[in-house]
Amino acid sequence: MRYPLAAVLAIMLALPAVAQDYRKGWDAYKRGDHAAAVREWRALAEQGDAAAQNSLGVMYDNGQGVPRDGTEAVKWYRKAAEQRNLDAQNNLGVLYLAGRSVPRDQVRGLMWVSVAAAGGDEPSVKSRDDLVARLPPDLVAEAYRLAREWLKQHPKAMRKSALLCRRAIVEAEREHRLPAKLLSAVSIVESGRWSKARREIIAWPWTVQAEGRGRYLKSKAAAIAAVRRLRARGVRSIDVGCMQINLRYHPKAFANLSEALEPRRNVDYAARYLVDLKRETDSWNAAVGRYHSKTPALASRYRRKVQAVLRGEPPRPRFYRRRQTTSGGLYVRR
Repeated sequence: MRYPLAAVLAIMLALPAVAQDYRKGWDAYKRGDHAAAVREWRALAEQGDAAAQNSLGVMYDNGQGVPRDGTEAVKWYRKAAEQRNLDAQNNLGVLYLAGRSVPRDQVRGLMWVSVAAAGGDEPSVKSRDDLVARLPPDLVAEAYRLAREWLKQHPKAMRKSALLCRRAIVEAEREHRLPAKLLSAVSIVESGRWSKARREIIAWPWTVQAEGRGRYLKSKAAAIAAVRRLRARGVRSIDVGCMQINLRYHPKAFANLSEALEPRRNVDYAARYLVDLKRETDSWNAAVGRYHSKTPALASRYRRKVQAVLRGEPPRPRFYRRRQTTSGGLYVRR
């Protein structure tokens, strides 16, 4: 392998059957059966599934299950990137910056990394900032101009916040072998908000709750600023992110606020915490209650909310009915 791969798998959520088929490819990959993984992902990729297109690009890029073919890698990365797949956008940027399979082009490389960053991909944000600090200002200006043009032509790319929790949750449920949709149900109860565009309640990554009041912020930066304002007023019990991790009772969960509000880190911590609670209680149902509170009455009420979501009943998140306020090194990833 010529370059490091991310430890986690990014999954495009479309239809449950598609997600299940994608997992078949992932399971084959983990077994070392790369040819089977390619077969599973190719079928989905040819149907237009962006996550499968990106993964197929990685397989051609690495020569896993297929002969190494840079042209095919670029083709599949580009198809996925045009569908706003953040990992594929990052991967295209890596190829252009390294001059691998395409002519070396720092402008085009920074442009694609910037597009992924604009979509909310945290590693791409760091990569973009590192590149901006090293590259000449005129080159950076041109890359930003191209990124703005691409985003203007693909306006939905700026609406990725609605999917950040969902993608992270599917990864964590698979990685930690949680019961199907359990973490998703907990997230809806914890940080669910109505999405007019998607016509459903979704877990919102920039949710901050304190003093009995939920705040759905527009961005990660706005959420961090809200937490800092609360702390400046002496508030210590603050829930943040997709899974509403309490910063007072989990002081060692994250290195800093930015990490606490990074959807994958937030969700992964919640998944590991649930697994630990399951070991303690020997029951997923009891673990769900303990996730919220050790007080029996509160835990029981919370379990009923989560169970209702699992049954497909209209969800009632923790503060859904209340009035909400709104504020304003590179890796190729499978």
